[in-house]
Amino acid sequence: MELRMNEMSYLSDLKEQKHQVWAPEIASFFSNPWFERAWIYQEVVCSKSATVYSGLCDASESIARNSLPWNCLTRFYKIAEELEALENRPTSICSVIGSLIFGQTHYDANNRIGNLTDLLTLLELRRDSKVTDARDKIFSLVELSNEGQQSRVLADYSKSVVEVYTSTARSIINSRKDLRILSAVQQSPGQSDLPSWVPDWREQWHGKHLISAALKSFKQFDDTTAASFTATAGRYLKLHDEECSNQLSLYGKSFSRIKILADVVTNALEYGSTFSTGVAHLYEMGFPRSPKYPRTELTSAAVLYMTMMTFRSLVNQPENLTTKTCLDNVGLSEEKRGTSSVASSTRRLFLTENDYIGFAPANTAVGDEICLLFGGDVPYVVRERDDSHQFIGECYCYGIMNGEAVRTCTGKEDQDSKNEKLYVLA
Repeated sequence: MELRMNEMSYLSDLKEQKHQVWAPEIASFFSNPWFERAWIYQEVVCSKSATVYSGLCDASESIARNSLPWNCLTRFYKIAEELEALENRPTSICSVIGSLIFGQTHYDANNRIGNLTDLLTLLELRRDSKVTDARDKIFSLVELSNEGQQSRVLADYSKSVVEVYTSTARSIINSRKDLRILSAVQQSPGQSDLPSWVPDWREQWHGKHLISAALKSFKQFDDTTAASFTATAGRYLKLHDEECSNQLSLYGKSFSRIKILADVVTNALEYGSTFSTGVAHLYEMGFPRSPKYPRTELTSAAVLYMTMMTFRSLVNQPENLTTKTCLDNVGLSEEKRGTSSVASSTRRLFLTENDYIGFAPANTAVGDEICLLFGGDVPYVVRERDDSHQFIGECYCYGIMNGEAVRTCTGKEDQDSKNEKLYVLA
């Protein structure tokens, strides 16, 4: 079906005024719950020529009046520039319909050469979708993934939710040979029936994770803050033989422990009328006044500033992307796209025992350990138990994000196995 002239005209108008709010009818259409259904992803992505039908019509009306080619919706989103953002960060910041268009674009391109998307990327992309059966968060995507085609993950409704989520997480780790999936863990410890290291896909995104975020680079100071991280300096994943199916045993290196915690927003960013006032308050809480930050030529105040700006980049969109404008345009609510208050409730500023500064999950406690697990790109927070560790989540720690903590004083990688530690995550 060809686009009608009024549709062509509307698309043309959008090019001239894409930063203005779209018509309420369009915003309402994009907010339709149909797009949130998990199984819709297969229907749209696998279709060679999809047509969307919306509303009611009787025999006197043409069905075409209530239909729209899917590629027309793609044009709307290309105009809004959300696809550019999805190319960089296909996770929680995108709207539901945007993830469908992103998935179809990549499926069309990759399926021709037999190279499908990995399952973790699809799970991140569609985490906020809706299902009746929690297992369908995975089963609705598995056949469109590399793991599904390789029979690493299979749809098996005889397994419980815990069994499906745990076995899928382990399969993804073994398939990817890295620990990126740990950055998708955002549930609070003790509030889930899953092992602490397994993402609970039943929960929507609480905030963007570090690996997906286009973090600001403060090159006017130095190069220790970058848009991508290599905290373990490329050390390969090193798993230990499992004794329990619910445990993940792997090797890494201990860095330090949490000494002081503060709320990034209430204790710093929004404390007082100036940044200096917030910093002074952090000093009162015990953050260092030292003129030199460990292993750098920077002051602790400069590192505090850069750390808080990095935190804000997880909340706000980078200036060169227009995803926020796009989401405003299509009328998605603040609740759906996240706010500063939601993001701040998921992370806290910390000071370690060796005077390093960063931010960690909100449920981090004083005494928790910061470690570098081989195969991971970022540091992690864990909590010791009697015979295992509880996984808390990923963290940002200024000065160790690019492998500094696993290199010796000569700048070479520390390969001494004596400095390795076995972590049993349960």
